[in-house]
Amino acid sequence: KDAHRDLKVDITLDKKGGKAAVAQMIEYIIKKNDMQEEWDKLWL
Repeated sequence: KDAHRDLKVDITLDKKGGKAAVAQMIEYIIKKNDMQEEWDKLWL
């Protein structure tokens, strides 16, 4: 799975300041990959 790499890309974009768009991208990736557990690890 490339899911971890996708999340790293999103986090990098977030640091550059596209928070709302990045949140949408992450949400889409989570839905696509069924990654609720990964989401929880990142944000808990």
